[in-house]
Amino acid sequence: MEKENVFKKLGIRLLSDRVLVEINKDEVITESGFILSNNDSIKSGSVVLVGKGKRNKDGEIVPVDIEVGCQVTFQYGTEMKFEGKTYTLVTEEDVITVKE
Repeated sequence: MEKENVFKKLGIRLLSDRVLVEINKDEVITESGFILSNNDSIKSGSVVLVGKGKRNKDGEIVPVDIEVGCQVTFQYGTEMKFEGKTYTLVTEEDVITVKE
């Protein structure tokens, strides 16, 4: 939650169904034994910021079904660096798995 506040203090918010993920530096093994590792095609990390959602055909916002703090894996995204840490910006559609 603290990281989310840093971005909000800077006035940064995500649009649409975008999700900002702080990349795990090492392999993470969850309590259930699920392995979150990073390689050339699949990345994993912790969600630090989430957009409000995407508009449907009626103009209503459909909220993103991922929350700050969740561990996610994904294949595509835009890498960015901020204060020495690596983040990837993805859309909700690009997320493969979510560990709440």
